[in-house]
Amino acid sequence: MMDEKIVTDVQLNAFIDNELGDSEKIEMLSLMDENPHLKKTIDEMKQDMEMVSRVYGNLPVESHFVEPEERKGSVSMRYVSVAASIFLIPGVISGLFISQYTINNTQPVLTMVKDFNPEISRAEKILIHVSTREKKSVNAALDKLEAIVRFSDIKKIDVKLKFIASAEGLSVLRTESPYADRIRIISEQYKNVEFLACGIAMETALLKEKKAVTLLPEVKRIPAALGEIMENIKNSWIYMKS
Repeated sequence: MMDEKIVTDVQLNAFIDNELGDSEKIEMLSLMDENPHLKKTIDEMKQDMEMVSRVYGNLPVESHFVEPEERKGSVSMRYVSVAASIFLIPGVISGLFISQYTINNTQPVLTMVKDFNPEISRAEKILIHVSTREKKSVNAALDKLEAIVRFSDIKKIDVKLKFIASAEGLSVLRTESPYADRIRIISEQYKNVEFLACGIAMETALLKEKKAVTLLPEVKRIPAALGEIMENIKNSWIYMKS
């Protein structure tokens, strides 16, 4: 219930991300009819997302990520902003995609890839983002994480990895997760891996379920997946999404 017709940031984000229940969606639509300013805000956000979707429809596709030999200058923050927007749009890009800084700072921060090969890349900071509970996608993300840490361990390469779950992907890191044993084993074997849960996704789940979300003991809560992702991208982390 949206008390006193006040829409919180969490509720607004959940509506935009299509994460509200049917009754909450109806209530939000009713509030939009009563509040022209709210409707205008939501319409503008949706237009921005549609524009970003068109931008990402024209990105080049690479088979693997290869770090540039030289980085000249900083990446245009205009593209960082575009990259930030993409995380608010469910289903714009399927599969895995990865971020990289490019030699020419007029190129986009995000480049789509079909795969990430740790034997080819020289990345030392890698972030894997899961926003779905779909079994195939989650297992692919965990398989990739394990492949990277195993290869790095064998080759004695100092690598840091973060596994971030948001939206429906939050279920992967909850206490009742079917992946609990796998996450525990990874955490015990590799101290360079962090499992992070999106605080906004947790608040959205609280609104839906009327009870607090409990996480696996290996998992740390962060304020928002988007903020964590963009901060890491600015600090040269490689980004992969499943």
